[in-house]
Amino acid sequence: MKAIVRRVTLHKASRRADDSVAITFITDTEQSSKQLTELDEARKQGGALYFKPNGILNEEEAKAIDNAGIKPEGKSKSQQLRGAIWATWKTKKGLGLTELTEEQYYNARMEHYKAMEREEREI
Repeated sequence: MKAIVRRVTLHKASRRADDSVAITFITDTEQSSKQLTELDEARKQGGALYFKPNGILNEEEAKAIDNAGIKPEGKSKSQQLRGAIWATWKTKKGLGLTELTEEQYYNARMEHYKAMEREEREI
């Protein structure tokens, strides 16, 4: 997949339960259906973000970034799952909906997922 370059405005940044940050950009111009499809195809993929405030990339800068060999470091799928389980536990604990410790809750959820996988294999 080729790099996506758009002129955007940084709209919002907010902290998530696992301390990662959700970042929202809004394009400065209307986007065609083809351009929206390019963005949609990139959903749920890891990548690198380079934001240049008050500017636009020229061709030379875009090529330099493409050739930089950037390897984004992010959370693995298992780390994301662990973070989601922890965030759910923390919310339930705060609302008084569970008395399990963090470790007990994690182990119970993992056993649940493993049981679901076993059932699917049997089908």
